[in-house]
Amino acid sequence: MFFNHKKESQLRKRQIDLEDILLEDTDKQKENIHEERVAVPLEKIALSLPFILAIIFFGLVFIRVIYLQVKGNYYQNVAEKSRSQAEWLLPHRGIVYDRNQIQLVHNIPVYSLLFKTAQKPENNEEMQSLLAQISVTFNISETELRQKIESENNQPLITLKENLATDEVFTFKSQKEKWTMLDLKLRETRDYLGDQALSHILGYVGKITEEEYKRKGSGYLLDDYIGKNGIELQYEDILRGKLGIKNTEISSVNHATRPINSVEAVDGVNIALTLDYELQKKLYETFRSALQKTGSQSGAAIAINPQNGEILAQVSFPSFNNNQLSQGITQEELNRLINSNSRPFFNRAIGGTYPPGSTFKPLIALAALEENIVTPQTNFNCPGYLRIPNVYNAQLDYYFRDWKIHGTVNLKKALAESCNVYFYTIGGGYENFVGLGIKRIKTYAQKLRLDQKTGIDFPGEATGFIPDPAWKKQVKKENWYIGDTYHASIGQGDISLSPLDVAQLYGFIANGGTLYKPHFLHAIEETPGGNFNKIDPETLPSPALKKENIDIVHAGLREAVLSGSAQLLKNLPVSSAAKTGTAQFGDGSDTHAWFVAFAPYENPEIVLVVLVEQGGGGSATAAPIADEVLKWYFDEKLKTQN
Repeated sequence: MFFNHKKESQLRKRQIDLEDILLEDTDKQKENIHEERVAVPLEKIALSLPFILAIIFFGLVFIRVIYLQVKGNYYQNVAEKSRSQAEWLLPHRGIVYDRNQIQLVHNIPVYSLLFKTAQKPENNEEMQSLLAQISVTFNISETELRQKIESENNQPLITLKENLATDEVFTFKSQKEKWTMLDLKLRETRDYLGDQALSHILGYVGKITEEEYKRKGSGYLLDDYIGKNGIELQYEDILRGKLGIKNTEISSVNHATRPINSVEAVDGVNIALTLDYELQKKLYETFRSALQKTGSQSGAAIAINPQNGEILAQVSFPSFNNNQLSQGITQEELNRLINSNSRPFFNRAIGGTYPPGSTFKPLIALAALEENIVTPQTNFNCPGYLRIPNVYNAQLDYYFRDWKIHGTVNLKKALAESCNVYFYTIGGGYENFVGLGIKRIKTYAQKLRLDQKTGIDFPGEATGFIPDPAWKKQVKKENWYIGDTYHASIGQGDISLSPLDVAQLYGFIANGGTLYKPHFLHAIEETPGGNFNKIDPETLPSPALKKENIDIVHAGLREAVLSGSAQLLKNLPVSSAAKTGTAQFGDGSDTHAWFVAFAPYENPEIVLVVLVEQGGGGSATAAPIADEVLKWYFDEKLKTQN
């Protein structure tokens, strides 16, 4: 069996091999025939095809590179817009209170209209239609809109209008769906208390300028608001707070997808001022009423506590409306205020300097006592003038006049009646009597820091000035004469002090010989809603003058109320001391009216300085203001105590 099967297999194999051979021969014949017909064309195609494909490939790559070069910025912008968008979180500005926790300023919400540059219509007709709608709805000219959008095109959000009216906000919200390229931005602005009574003290906030932005550095936005003057400027860094930020992932079509991270804003710090708001209001109203009666246009007043340097009240006229400046004012109106001859932004109480007139006499008295030139019993006769012969011309005499004939006076009476002749004599000397001279007058003024800034925590403080022969020679190209010393001895000539300087001089006398650094800051809130930490008073380098000499001058100022030029204050509910002043300026034909008072006399707690520019006599114009204010102040204190 096995054998037969093997044999059969061999037979089958031979049959297959035969057929294969026959077929193979046939195929070879066909291949030979085919090779003879197409051998040459196949060789050319095989060589050309890779070259053609390479050309096509590199051509496509080249085209793509060019395309990407042209469209690269577009895709970059899309990619950036698709990454994230930063939203600045604005802090709440710190609140300002008075010493009795009366809130002097509030933060109120206001809206601004924003334009999203990412959704700006590319079609000119659509853009023109949009501008026309915005112009009509929000009362902005199309020209102004176009200028803002074109000039700030690199910003993601452009402010089209600030301080929207209530009806404009409602209109936007009711049509928000059709204005997807617009948005509202909420911020806070300041609302100040007290009409214009606090304007010079609190100041105002306004839009940051390019110069301010560069100076402040980080922490502010280009369209931010910043303190412009007053306390808002002085304490900008702590009232301001710190910006926060929220980063959100944004799609290429400006849709928020998810928050990424955020840093919360830090609110500003609340502060309390040394100011007594009720006293401030009374001083402002009384001064304004007095100006209306006299026809004067300007002046200033300041009240300090001589025991610690706290500013209790301070006014300057004319004033301005700080709410108008913070909440919206036209550029035309702002320019009018800035260029006004009346200078309403100028704080005369701290930044203005004037000849102090007779309010300077207590310093001359102190200097003369310290230098042993006079004693309390030293007498001089006052005929109403001093006559000085001209050494070069016997026919020519110079007269230095008093405001009345005082007769025989000592130091106390000279202070009480404001006798010019007495102070001419002890200041410049007369006949055989040797006076202080301008050198020693200036030395004592310097000891009391009247030619230096006090360092008050308030912008714009002026520096007092005491002339001397070297200054006159350099500036006026003239020699110093005895008449110059006489003028300086009664606070005239080229001497100039601010109302704050005068308050400092009388504070020193009132408290018995200590100079305090004047200040507005009373306390700082430790934490939001927490307790206020009180600020300790600071002393300034004080001259070591004899207490008995200060007491003599102190008593002379008391006598001015009892029998002298300040008797108007006799009816106050407490004892007081005072000094009048009438200071010539310019060509001498007009005068500023001064009045200084402190009370109670035994333990003074308030020094009040009043200056009425071109107000005439101090006793007639400035004294009634001080009298009314002090009477009200101590009446109110007695009511509180009872």
